Amino acid sequence: MHHQVNGTLTDASGHTLIFKQDHGYLEKDWGHSFPEKYIWAQANHFPKKQTNLMLSVATISLFKLSFIGHLCHLHLDGKDYRFATYNGSKIT
Repeated sequence: MHHQVNGTLTDASGHTLIFKQDHGYLEKDWGHSFPEKYIWAQANHFPKKQTNLMLSVATISLFKLSFIGHLCHLHLDGKDYRFATYNGSKIT
C-alpha cells in the first residue's frame, strides 16, 4: 500500500510531472466481474511515515444473495490491522 516513486510522467500535450521520493499505491484486477456499487478510499500521507489506510465498501454478490461488505486495512507502527466483513467487524 505504500511504495516509493521516482521518475517522470509526460502527458500527450508534453507536460511532464517529476516524481522524487514520492509515495505511491498500485493495484490491479484481472477478474471478470466487479461490484455493482462500491467505494474505495486510500490514504498514505500521514505525519507518521509508513502509515497507510485503505477502506472499501461494496455490494457483494454470492450466488443468489447480495449484501454490503467491507474491507479496511490499517498499517501503523509496523503492525497491520484488518477489519472486514469476513472477520466479523462492523461499520457503525
